[in-house]
Amino acid sequence: MPRLLTAALAAAALLVATLAGGGGASGSPAAAAPAPATGLAVSGTGVGMFPAFDPAVTRYAVTSTAATGDVTVQVSTEPGATVRVNGAEAPGGTATVGGLEDGDEISVLVDDDAGTTAYSLVFLPADFPTLEAVTSGPVTPGHVLLTLGLWVVPGAPYFETAVDEHGVPAYVQASTGALDLKRLSNGHYLVARGQAVGTLRGVDYVELDETFTEVARYRTVGLQNTDGHDMILLPDGSHYLMAYEPDGNGNTDAIVQHISAAGDVLFSWNSADHLDIPAETVFPKPAEGDWDYAHINSFQVMADGDLLMSFRHTSSVLKVARTAHDGFEAGEVVWRLGGRDSDFTFADGTAGPCAQHTASELPGGDVMVFDNGALEAFNAGALCPDPADPSSDEMVDRVPTRVAVFRPNTTTGVATTVRDIRIGDRYAVFAGSAEPLAGDHVLIGWASSRDAVATEVDDSDATVWELTDTNPVANDRYFTYRATKAVVPDAIDPEVTVTVPGGGVVVQGSGAAAKVSCTDRGGSTLQTCDVTQVDTSTLGDHQVSVTATDGAGNTTTVTQDYTVVPVPQPDAFVKRSGSRTLVGQGVYGGVKEQTLKASLPRGTRKLVAVVKVRNDGDAASRFGLAASKKGRGLAVTFAGLRGKTPRLDPGETYTLRVEMRRTSRTRPGRTATAQVRARSLRDDTVTDAVRVQVKVR
Repeated sequence: MPRLLTAALAAAALLVATLAGGGGASGSPAAAAPAPATGLAVSGTGVGMFPAFDPAVTRYAVTSTAATGDVTVQVSTEPGATVRVNGAEAPGGTATVGGLEDGDEISVLVDDDAGTTAYSLVFLPADFPTLEAVTSGPVTPGHVLLTLGLWVVPGAPYFETAVDEHGVPAYVQASTGALDLKRLSNGHYLVARGQAVGTLRGVDYVELDETFTEVARYRTVGLQNTDGHDMILLPDGSHYLMAYEPDGNGNTDAIVQHISAAGDVLFSWNSADHLDIPAETVFPKPAEGDWDYAHINSFQVMADGDLLMSFRHTSSVLKVARTAHDGFEAGEVVWRLGGRDSDFTFADGTAGPCAQHTASELPGGDVMVFDNGALEAFNAGALCPDPADPSSDEMVDRVPTRVAVFRPNTTTGVATTVRDIRIGDRYAVFAGSAEPLAGDHVLIGWASSRDAVATEVDDSDATVWELTDTNPVANDRYFTYRATKAVVPDAIDPEVTVTVPGGGVVVQGSGAAAKVSCTDRGGSTLQTCDVTQVDTSTLGDHQVSVTATDGAGNTTTVTQDYTVVPVPQPDAFVKRSGSRTLVGQGVYGGVKEQTLKASLPRGTRKLVAVVKVRNDGDAASRFGLAASKKGRGLAVTFAGLRGKTPRLDPGETYTLRVEMRRTSRTRPGRTATAQVRARSLRDDTVTDAVRVQVKVR
């Protein structure tokens, strides 16, 4: 929780080290037809995967470290199945993927006679925790939005994420001091970024669109320290923000502003004007530094338009008039629920809120809070008013943390606790959330309690889903400021690339195949990567297309033009070394018209001829080479002769040398020949040849 005292943070670290949480088995797979994959694994430097592979679970997370480079995917299948990774066939079910960025998804498509089964491997930012989800009953549909961090470790990373039932992200991003990720009614998202633990500097509230791309930033007006505990963005573009603002006299005030879309302050509320300090605070004044006597941590626009505000350091929830009504001026406190000056007593002597977070009004007027409770040893004070004497200066300890629902009756002045959810002895020193869900389910974000990251309970308060960080060291487990549930639609189109070999020029009958990549983000998993054939049977211009579709129906189609050209024609020609006269250039076929005739005069030991093979086609090609010699008059060698030319672009040539030398057996009047033939490797009938004929003098 931002701005907790250093001593409180150190105590929190000590506490959570003693509250190690248990883990659970991987989540129950959703009902699905049997998949053809029988195994799926990843490997690489610092690479791991969760959950454990189950053919019916189609999305997995790949953990990484700063040293992680390539990731190798290994898929085991039944005989006859084909595996494609990012759209490209993976021989033996194995492929290595490089150049991965945070949040990239590796697509795995397994094809057999029954169809295609799609899997996705989400590449996580370095040091993202290994999560484990246990599902033990029907859960509310949607993703869980989290801001994971190691709050008591300076410089540790934060992560914004929206995870599915198995803890696998649909969205994930490394961040700085991330707080309060939530979805808006217009389909956008809000997240606070930039605030570090124990500092006094402002955050930016960042609005993200449906693809989690930043579209706007928000701060308070005329204040220094915009706070990241909460923000409300209304459909008209106006918004509520809060700030922790030093008053210059040793106190930190809690300020709430309602700001128009144009940036004008429509309403401003300051705790200094409405709280009786020190009579209401439960937080001791520090020996040094400013006194955070109020510490607002949530607000909500109520059904009647008033504001519901939660203050940790008064252990009370306030209803504040947003506009003048019923004898209250705008900004006046309508009632206090809990604290040392509560307008309500609590039925049967039960306890009211203590150091609570995330107060929300339920339909019908009940108030739900994540009721942290407090221990003096971990809070620089007990923080909980004594139920028997709330106005007393003496505070009491109260644990464990609970989710409490209070029913305040303004007629009788009595508040009844109508729901009290506790899970074992879990205690969250600070932060945390309780979100009401459909069917009286509740989603709990456990914050500084390391036993779990988040829990969903049903209407009987039984746990039906729980997410944990599996790190065996409690103090190294990540936790979230809040947890909220929302359907996170996949609004991101697949990405497709397609390349035709040869720069888009292919040889007739070559059977060329396009190089294809299909990838996707967004959480619905790439379902198809369909490629049309590269038809090389007909000369002329053609197109190949690739269509990728994800589970949300987002579709991307990319086309690539290519041209089919005839089989490249080799052109062989020859000249005598040192001469400019070429024989056979531009002539194809036999050697009759492509013969270099020469004589070897008395006193001359050898003749050297230069043979060139040029690609006269419209596409790059290699050509087969063969040589022969005839006659006993001279010794013949071929320098640079190999079975094939290198790959020759159109117009490019390859050169070899023919050397014909006298020997002890050479006699005047004899004739020797050397022949070089070039042929298409695709069509043996497409050839060209040259001959060197030398008569000895």
